[in-house]
Amino acid sequence: MQTRTSLHKKPYEENITVQNLKKSYDIASGDSDNSQEFHIGDVISAYYGINATPEGITAVSDILSFLMGKPVFDMKIGQASEDCAPFIEKQFPNITRINGEGLSTQLNIAEQAGKDRSLVFKSWLQFQAKRYGETVSLKPLSDEEMNSD
Repeated sequence: MQTRTSLHKKPYEENITVQNLKKSYDIASGDSDNSQEFHIGDVISAYYGINATPEGITAVSDILSFLMGKPVFDMKIGQASEDCAPFIEKQFPNITRINGEGLSTQLNIAEQAGKDRSLVFKSWLQFQAKRYGETVSLKPLSDEEMNSD
């Protein structure tokens, strides 16, 4: 597998609420043979450890909890992202083709021009969705994969 490159631009800013933790736990306790669809921005966020998700940090926690079969709390998201990255890549190989080449330059140009940087980012994310699909189907990690370290 290729080494993933960092697209990190901004740390996660949201806290997980009790309701969101319950949702993560409910997802994590699901049947391990079932796949689930996730927004591509959420998958990018979980893989690269960046905030590219339209739904916020809760969506990243949901993906990682689903993959690992247990709740992933906000303070453990970074480690869970590292642990799950090879399995996300195995299930969605195109993730390695997604990069932020030129994105930071476009964001800086927008900022210098006094324009809304979020519009540039949304446009980049829409391009990724058109190119690779709006959603990505992922399956939870098997017991063997969970214990492969």
